[in-house]
Amino acid sequence: MDQLRQKVVQVARSQIGQTCRTEYITDTCPGNPAAYHGINWCGIFCLWCLHQARLALGWKWRLAVGFLYRLPHTKHPQPGDIAYFTRFQHEAIVSDIADLGSEMENVNGNGANNRVTEGVRPQKDAACFFSIGPLIAVAQQAPVGRAHQLMMAMPDPPDWEEVEPAAPEWKLEGEASALSELERELDEGATYPYRPQR
Repeated sequence: MDQLRQKVVQVARSQIGQTCRTEYITDTCPGNPAAYHGINWCGIFCLWCLHQARLALGWKWRLAVGFLYRLPHTKHPQPGDIAYFTRFQHEAIVSDIADLGSEMENVNGNGANNRVTEGVRPQKDAACFFSIGPLIAVAQQAPVGRAHQLMMAMPDPPDWEEVEPAAPEWKLEGEASALSELERELDEGATYPYRPQR
C-alpha cells in the first residue's frame, strides 16, 4: 500500500472511539466552529484524516456541499479512498479492501453512538467511491509547498443549480504529468455522481 494511503488509514484508525472533536471542525470547516454544532460530521472526519496525511491541505468542508466534488469517482477503491453511501449521505474512509466486489473495512466518523467506528460491509453497499489518487500524485510529484499550490488550484464546483459538474483538469500548464499511472488506474470517463442535497 502506498505510504500516503497507509497514513490516511492509520490516522483514521487512531481515532476509533472518539466523538466529534473540536479539532476536526476547526481544521476543516470555514468560519465559526459553533455553526457546525450538531451536524453529521462523517465528511468532516474524512477530510480531517486527509489533512493529517498532508493531503488536500487548504481544502475546506462546506455545509450542503462537503468536499467530495473535487475527487474523481473510481470503481476500483483502495485503502484511503472514500466510500459514499446514499443512506444518510454517509462518507467513510476505506481502511481495507478484499477482492473487488466482496467486502471492505471502513472507518466511519459519526458512526454508532456518534463515535468513530470501524466496520465491515459489502462493497456493493457503497453508492460510489472517490479516489484520493490525484492528491497522492500531486503530493509525490511536487516539491514541498508546490503540492499545496497545485491542490488548491483544483477547481471549485460550478453552481449546482445551473450545470452538472465537469471532470476537473488535473494537469496544470507547465507541470510535469504526475498522473499517467493514475489515469490508467481510473476508469475512462470517470464521473462525479455526488450531488449535495439542499
